[in-house]
Amino acid sequence: MALLQTIVEIVRTYYRGVERRKLPRKTVIDTAWIDADDGTPPHVCVLWDISEGGAKLTVASHKALPDKFILRKSRDDANGRRCAVVWRSTEEIGIRFFNSGSAGDF
Repeated sequence: MALLQTIVEIVRTYYRGVERRKLPRKTVIDTAWIDADDGTPPHVCVLWDISEGGAKLTVASHKALPDKFILRKSRDDANGRRCAVVWRSTEEIGIRFFNSGSAGDF
């Protein structure tokens, strides 16, 4: 997994240039769950990278997602982090966290 993360960082730097975010992101590549907090079943997503302030996710369809939701580590995780969508592309979304915490808290 460490080799994959290194390759992702090299490719990211090559195509996007040097990282300019205020809070550095950590590549994680893991499954997470998007909970709309409205009683509907959570949506599975892939968490690509995370920082103290936000994360990038890949989703099957961003159109069905609310602008604000809870990101959970597992489907039945009682905790989670409240977040809001800050950008959307065809398959990816960028989110910012409302509650403070470190990238390791997720």
